[in-house]
Amino acid sequence: MIRVTNYAQMNRSLNNVMEVQARTYATNTQISSGKVAQNYAGIAGDSEKTLNLRSEATRIDNYLSNAKDVDRRLTLIDQSLSAIGDAASSLRTLLMQATTSGLSDAVPLEQEAQGLLDTVTGALNVSEDGRYLFGGSRTDTKPVTVPVPDPAIWGDPDASYYAGDEVELSARLDDQITMDYGINADRPGFQQLIGSLKAAIEAGQIGSTAMAETALTMVNDAIATLADYRAEVGTNQARLDSIITGHEDRKVTQEEAISAIENTDIPSATVRMSNDQTILDASYMMVSQINRMSLADYLK
Repeated sequence: MIRVTNYAQMNRSLNNVMEVQARTYATNTQISSGKVAQNYAGIAGDSEKTLNLRSEATRIDNYLSNAKDVDRRLTLIDQSLSAIGDAASSLRTLLMQATTSGLSDAVPLEQEAQGLLDTVTGALNVSEDGRYLFGGSRTDTKPVTVPVPDPAIWGDPDASYYAGDEVELSARLDDQITMDYGINADRPGFQQLIGSLKAAIEAGQIGSTAMAETALTMVNDAIATLADYRAEVGTNQARLDSIITGHEDRKVTQEEAISAIENTDIPSATVRMSNDQTILDASYMMVSQINRMSLADYLK
């Protein structure tokens, strides 16, 4: 039997089938890969926007990394200041006993003060990933020389022990934010405390109550100042927490914007593919019917 088809209708049907097949394949790829396109050419209309979003996300990541580095260092600095403050309080108690009861074997001033000096120098020489935190920009050098040299004048604080520089640690945390967070070991409070510790050791060695009283005056001055340093660190930590939270919120926003452009909306894609499959099945049926048409069917 001679079959007759409508050539134009057949072409249209085949073109529709190929279009739906291509669309179904593309949708299936989007679902399996999770991506709207496999390269930027596939999202040409949004490629510039995506690149800008990714550039901004990278910039936020860098600032966030800097902020978290500073956060770790501030935590170590605060822990060191806490240990130094405890040492200062212990020294004051020791000196009050020594000056009240007099220097005697019952008050091992020299040994106790030396142990506290070791604690203070250890705290000031703390490091993080090989970077010393109390020496300014000289992060590769212990800021406090050990053994600590004697002061030029007993009772007169000096920084002869200090091996760092005058630069304070700082970090860029945003386009418009730079935080100075460093606390150098030559600050007056540390000079007073180390001077007091050295004077206490000397008092114990020579049996001088007058030297012990000098040390007590110096440590009292140091304690008041050290409290200010901890408050400074606490203020920086609070500010840093706010900056980190802001960066993390912005990062989430950037990632959501990128995801909206690049990632497949799986539920919508699944519905779309199901609809296209229905259309494809109907198109196959239509092509099959056209293919089976005879001259008699055509003349009806």
